[in-house]
This record gives sequence, C-alpha cells and structure tokens, in this order.
Amino acid sequence: MITKVKYAGRQRFVDLLRFEIVFRLLAVAIGLPLLSFCTNLIGMISGRLYLSPADLGSMIRLPLFWVGMVILIPLTGLFILLEIVIALMIFYRPDDTIGYRIRHLTIHAVRAVRRCFTRGNRMMLLLAVYLGMFTFFPSAFMNKLTMPGFIRDTIFQNPWLTAGYYILKFILFLFTLALIFSAHVFFMHKTDCRTAVRESIRLVRGRFIRLCVAVLLAFGLLGALNWILSDVFIELSRMALIHPPAGFKIEVLLFGLLRTGLSLLSFGRLVLSVTVLRYVVSVSFARAGGVPEKPWHDCPERPVGGSAKRSRRIVIAALAAILVFNVLYVKAELKLNAPYSVLNRTKITAHRACGESGPENTLEGLVIGAARNADYAEIDVRLTADGELILLHDKTFRRVADDSGRPEEMTLADIRRLHIRHEGPEIVRVPTLREAIETARKVGLRLNIEVKTTEAERNRCTDRLIEILDETGAASDCVVTASDYAVLARLREKRPAVKTGYILVFARGDLDNLDAADFVSVEEKNVDKAFANRMHAAGKGVHVWTVNERESMDRMLDLGVDNIITDQPGMAALQRIIYEQTDPRLRRILR
Repeated sequence: MITKVKYAGRQRFVDLLRFEIVFRLLAVAIGLPLLSFCTNLIGMISGRLYLSPADLGSMIRLPLFWVGMVILIPLTGLFILLEIVIALMIFYRPDDTIGYRIRHLTIHAVRAVRRCFTRGNRMMLLLAVYLGMFTFFPSAFMNKLTMPGFIRDTIFQNPWLTAGYYILKFILFLFTLALIFSAHVFFMHKTDCRTAVRESIRLVRGRFIRLCVAVLLAFGLLGALNWILSDVFIELSRMALIHPPAGFKIEVLLFGLLRTGLSLLSFGRLVLSVTVLRYVVSVSFARAGGVPEKPWHDCPERPVGGSAKRSRRIVIAALAAILVFNVLYVKAELKLNAPYSVLNRTKITAHRACGESGPENTLEGLVIGAARNADYAEIDVRLTADGELILLHDKTFRRVADDSGRPEEMTLADIRRLHIRHEGPEIVRVPTLREAIETARKVGLRLNIEVKTTEAERNRCTDRLIEILDETGAASDCVVTASDYAVLARLREKRPAVKTGYILVFARGDLDNLDAADFVSVEEKNVDKAFANRMHAAGKGVHVWTVNERESMDRMLDLGVDNIITDQPGMAALQRIIYEQTDPRLRRILR
C-alpha cells in the first residue's frame, strides 16, 4: 500500500508559497478579526473588559472562560487544519501539470476536516493548535506565540529555572518532531487520531537524524536570509534618514521603494518560514514512504498550463499597486513636514531601579540607573509586618538575599539584617521607600512605584503609600502603578493629583474607560500603532515593558509610546538620541 515517491522540486515549492501568501492574506482579512471578535465578546459577557496579572486567577476560575476556550481552540484548530489539508493536496498532486481550483480545494478541505469533530478524532484539533502556534512548525494563520517578557526574565534570573527551561525545550522539540507527520497520516490515510500519532512516530524513528538535520538546515537558511535582508533594509533606511537625497521627486521615489521593501519584508518573513518548513516536512514524509499509492481525495483536476504567466502578471500588478500606494503616501507625508517635539519625547525607565547593571531595587541601583541616563526608575514596594514599605519584587527574599522570609511576616528590623547578593564587596541592604525617594531626588531620577500587595493588605498598603508621598512631598516626582485596579481606584479617590498606571498582560478590551489610570503599562508584544493611537486618542499614556532589544526600542520610539521600561537604559537612551537626530518627516514615512 505504501510506496516511496520523490516530490522535491522547485514547482511544488513555488505552488506552496503562492498558497501560503493567499492564505495569510485571507487570515488577516477574515480569520484573525473573527477570533478577535470572539475573544472580546467573551470578555464583555464575563465582565472582564481588560486583563491584568491580578485578574488571571479569577479569570481562570470563571466557567465562561472555559466555555470560551472550548469555542476558540477548535476555531483556531479549524483554520490551521484547513491550511494543512489544502497544502497537502497542492504538494502531493500526482503531476506538476495538474492543478485545482481554489473553490474545489476549499470544499474538499472542509469535508476532510469534518472528521476532526467526530468521536476519537477531536484531539487532532488540539494537535493542530499546538503545532501551529507553539512549535517550530508554524502556520500562516497567525504568528507563533512567544513567552511574555516578564516570565522570560523571571526564568533566566534563576539558574535552575534556566536549566529546566532548556531541558523542557529540548523535550518539546523531540515531542514535536515525533508528531510532525500526524496530520499527513490522518488525512492522507484516513486513520483515526491515535493511529496517525503512532504511525508518525514510526516514520520519524526511521529517519530521525536526517529529519533533524533537514529542520536545522531550514532554520539556519531562514535565519541567515532574515539577517541579511533585515540588515540591508535597516542600513539603507538609516543612511536615507541621516543623508536624505536631494530633489523632491527622487526623495519620494526612494522612500516609496524603501517603505515597500520594509512592508514586504515583514509580510514575507512569516510566509517564507512557513513555506520552507512545510516543504521540508512534506518532502521528508514522502521519502519516508508515507504517501499512499492510491489517490486520497477526489478533488477535480485541471491542467496548469498558462497559469504561470497569469500568476506573474498578478504578482507584478500587486507589487506595482503597493509601490504606487507607498509613493503617494510618502509624497503626502513629505508635504506635511510634521515637526518632532523634544517636549513630547519618549521617556526611559530603568527596570527595577537599574536594569541589569547592578543590584535590583536598591539605593545603589538607583545611582546606577541615573548614570545610565534614565529618566525614571521603576521600583517595586511591599508592606512589612510593622507597616513600612520596602523595595522587593518577589514575594520572598529567596532570589535576592538567600532568605525564604516574606516581607509581610517580617519587621523592618528583621529585613535590615539581610544582605542583597551582588558582585561587589560592599554590603547592600533592602531600602525603604522613603530612602529610595531621597536617593532618587539626589541623583535626579523620577520614580515609577509599582505597588505589590495582597487583597487583604491592599487598603493598608495604599494608605501607607499616601502617607509617605505626603510626608516627602514626592507626589509630583513619581507615578504609581499596579496590576490591582482597586489600588489605583483608592489612590485616585484619596489623592487625585497622583499620576497612576494600570499594568496589563494583554492589551485587549475596553481600555479607554479606565478612570483611575492615567496610562497603561503593557508588555511590548501587545503594542502596535493602532493600540498606541487608540490610547492616546482616549487621553491615556502608553508605557511598555520590558524592552531590551535595539530593534524593539526603535519600534517603540517609532510608535511614539510615552515610556520605555528596560533593563538596558543606557542603550535605550542612545537609541533615543539617534532617533531624534534623524529627519522627522522620514521617520514617519518608514514606520
């Protein structure tokens, strides 16, 4: 029943690439907006119009949350499986001269995917979501999900967690590799899900080393190509920004071309990576002897003749249309000649007082943060047993001082005995908020005070913070942030002049009506131009954390966010200087 067939070839790769481009465009136009609508609808029905770290626990306990997951996961899996089935039909066609109409492909793909909703096969939906969203085998339907920066930072600060992370990543790589042929077997051999998984493991076992090498080579090729193209466009853009060409028409054409190139590069990264990896896996499946001898679907065939020229014309016309649009956009922007105001410049905040340059949440760290040209220092405060606010990020002192004590169970005198671990010979102790305010004033830093508290201690902690701000007169020199909205609401009620910020995990929901917050503080992967514009239109500032890569800093500056929270304040300050020295008109064009 099984025969080994060679399917490698340029034509099949090109056909896969065409399909993935079309599928990505349809996903952006239809699929992703549908998922976003469902997500927001569930949030509205559940009363969770926005989601902060403090809300995660209560959200998971809601029955409606799980009802939403039951809807969203199969819906996501459905789109990814449709992509997989159509790609299989295109790639494993009997001959390069044979093709299929989009309408017929879609109808037969829907029929094939219906099997995943039958008893015993629903696991295939979960498998599709796992492979398409969390692994190295991506889908063009949506970008691969990545770990939030705050979780990544927590892991990499602990050597044991770091080791566990890489061990788990290696195990998941092997697990993914073992399941990589499951969808191929399930749809092409019409087996049940369990049989498909077992057969995938058997096929992978027979060519494990070759499959690993092929996948790693594909990763290397994609990484090198991405690096070369990104560097070329970034360098061209910077040269053009610093040394703009003479002549208005030449300027318009050059920046139109650059803007077009950057747009295509962003779109092409995902589509090309999906196509290359899908091609590698499909060829490996064929060489492992997994393709059935008999046709596995009855989609009507049609000759391909003449489609290549038509496809080239469509591509050329599309590229020309994009170029014309960008040239017209550039022309309009250059005529606007919008100025850049240093008064509205993006501020830089040193994460946990000094980022990675010294002991976190300490007076020594504040001095270092100021030396790195930060405008603000972000510090975390917790309440002690005797009612003092001290600086500490975690719930215990274990990570920073080798002590498992919790601040709410210790007095200030107990905490004073602890020594913060750091590389220097000096003894560094846990400071109070009052001491941090005094030090920040001396070195010229403003403070971003993040309140970390429990529900039981919320009011006591907030009231103590108000007392300290009143006694030190620091209300105008700081902002107060929290992931617990009730803290901000109480602070706004008692001291409305204090600037406040709401810390969010996901930038979704009705964020325009956060009356107790002057700004939102959001993880960088959730921030785009539409979100920044929406918040600014609502009169809310946008603070972004934790931005540590040079490219991400450039993107945030380009988006016009109000504050970048980073572990690398010196680098961020330098990037801001470079940004401010370029032509403001051209920065807007190349966004």
